[in-house]
Amino acid sequence: MNNLIDNNGKFKTIENLVVGANFEPTKPYLVPVAIKDMCDNLYFRLDNAKNDDDKLKAILQSHIKFEKIHPFSDGNGRTGRIIMIYGCLENNLAPIIIPKEQKNRYIAILRNNDIDGFMAFAKEIEKDEISRRNKFLSQRPNKQDNSKSVLSRLSNAYAKKLESGAIKALNDTANSKKKEK
Repeated sequence: MNNLIDNNGKFKTIENLVVGANFEPTKPYLVPVAIKDMCDNLYFRLDNAKNDDDKLKAILQSHIKFEKIHPFSDGNGRTGRIIMIYGCLENNLAPIIIPKEQKNRYIAILRNNDIDGFMAFAKEIEKDEISRRNKFLSQRPNKQDNSKSVLSRLSNAYAKKLESGAIKALNDTANSKKKEK
């Protein structure tokens, strides 16, 4: 515990740099206002979202904004990803947990501010998370599934989206935009 940063849990007081980034993080004296604005915007968008895709898009855009603010001297990536996961769970969405082997794709999405690519990536991750959840539940000794559980509702909602073709349409849109670039 001797190696902890002395300002852990507090906003940065000196400017920081994101290696390989094509942006300059928010100046330390602007961080509190930038974080408040980001949160206010996120909650406004969540309150006015018409569907789960609107909620997910708001959470993902907020994540990109958080990473650009880079409010702490260390731990911004981990903190930003855990806030993104919390936002998903709080809104009954499957958590977006970035796999290690997809780190370069994730960083490219952030670097390019590619919200359409991030949405498509998040949908893939949601599908994998629901599959993992279903596999886990099928291996439980007590196989009673509580239909009121968040994970069960997520699984059912995602299955309906798959059946309706909504997810395929979203991926097709993201892929066509990539081809245009």
